[in-house]
Amino acid sequence: MHVRNALASAVMLVTLTGCGGGGGGSDSSSKTVDPQQNTTLSVTAIDGYLRNAKVWLDTDNNYRHDKGEPSGETGEGGKVDLDVTGINNPEQFSVVVQAIPDKTIDESTITTESPEGKKVSTGYVMSAPAGETDVTPLSTLVDIKLRVLKKQPENADESLEDITQKAKEAVSEEIGIPEDKLLGDFIESGDTQVAEKAEWLVELYVIPENYSEFSDPAPVDSDVIDKIKDVYDNLPDDGVGVFQQC
Repeated sequence: MHVRNALASAVMLVTLTGCGGGGGGSDSSSKTVDPQQNTTLSVTAIDGYLRNAKVWLDTDNNYRHDKGEPSGETGEGGKVDLDVTGINNPEQFSVVVQAIPDKTIDESTITTESPEGKKVSTGYVMSAPAGETDVTPLSTLVDIKLRVLKKQPENADESLEDITQKAKEAVSEEIGIPEDKLLGDFIESGDTQVAEKAEWLVELYVIPENYSEFSDPAPVDSDVIDKIKDVYDNLPDDGVGVFQQC
């Protein structure tokens, strides 16, 4: 991640340039777990692709890595295979990613001048709705919203699919990103603008820095929403290409 200074970054955003052509606009393809899966679960941690991030299957839904929960550390491309041997229907659980200060590397910072990339200066935690294996800032907001909606009495008789759709609709309205682009690997799909928008969710401190923030009933407050929209309105139509490597 870049050094997080939201106000300065928001002002300087329009001056940023990419290291390659823009492009994008293609839909993100959400990858879910096959109910007939083998004993490993392949997960991708994405802000830029995150190396050396901790990943685990949250089998007790508390966002913390507890004893017995399958875990691993991401490598190149932000990927890790979790050993889910003995876990019944692992697709029913969320995956959690922890970016660790001075250890986790955002591959978007890898350049000719900095071939090893830069380590994140501030840690943060991301998650995805159960069954999703691409864990991003956007999937995190959907997952938080989903868990909040599930606790509301008016949704007691709703199916998980319907509540998930409500969560996607709410997040889409809050941050102005189409529902069909909220889940999936926006880097792989080449959607540079969505990738840029996702990064700003971390830059603007929207993504939780620790587990306790996941219990916040309003994870994206109105002031932050307004700030996000101001930043997004100033993005070029083709994004700024921050996830492209020179």
